[in-house]
Amino acid sequence: MQKGYQWHEVFIKDARDNEESYDLAKDGFTWFKKSSKPIQDSQNHEDYAKLNKEFAEDVVKKFFNGALSSRTGSTLAYAFKHRVRGQKIMYSPNTGLPISDTIKLVHTDFSPEGAIMKIKALIEKDIKSSSKDLEAIKKIIKNNPGCHLAIINVWIALKPIKRDPLAVGIQSSFKHEEHAFTVQLENGKFVSPLLWQYNPDQEWVYLSHQLPEEVLVFFQYDSYSENGNGIVHTSFDDPKYIKDDRRESVEISILTLLPDGFGKHGSSK
Repeated sequence: MQKGYQWHEVFIKDARDNEESYDLAKDGFTWFKKSSKPIQDSQNHEDYAKLNKEFAEDVVKKFFNGALSSRTGSTLAYAFKHRVRGQKIMYSPNTGLPISDTIKLVHTDFSPEGAIMKIKALIEKDIKSSSKDLEAIKKIIKNNPGCHLAIINVWIALKPIKRDPLAVGIQSSFKHEEHAFTVQLENGKFVSPLLWQYNPDQEWVYLSHQLPEEVLVFFQYDSYSENGNGIVHTSFDDPKYIKDDRRESVEISILTLLPDGFGKHGSSK
């Protein structure tokens, strides 16, 4: 648990054997099985990040195109952020705080304003990207500013997870006014995450013993939804596995242009 915040004991429902009942369009998150697995290790960090980003882009495109095969259009996906949690913890040279440890704070990665700023920064870069999808997204936004944009996180276990699993919030149980504040860095530059206040009515779910082929996909921003609708999430302590090895996982943030027919997902109160 990060210092300076309150600890609360809560019930977290296990979705095991019922994970397919959660729907990305309705709930804002889902788990699904993928036959191929992410890259487990690499001596070259840049290659490792690149390969995992390509894997995540493929996950998003295949998921939406498969789910909406009867609709028009196809998904465009661009991975812009890559985070690895593992055995070795790295620390910020500026603050001394861990930057690769699991995060046990209830949060969403983007405030609506922060998500809009991030998307704007990505599409307004003068340097041409090597990503054909990003270049296509730029052109479509220019001609259709009201197109359906989203930031989606692809969260993957690198090894079977026991310690520090990830829980996601049931969106309808959260009140929008419960978010506390946006994190600010010491240099005055804002970063996007919103931290959320505790409410005993909030509901949580996770997938026990999550495997690398069991991919969690969840919204962090939806331009078609009220309040941006990022899914609240956090790591948590399970007393049964507190002495197990640290969780090893990778999380990739994807800017995506959703195909026609995918409606907005449910909203917080």
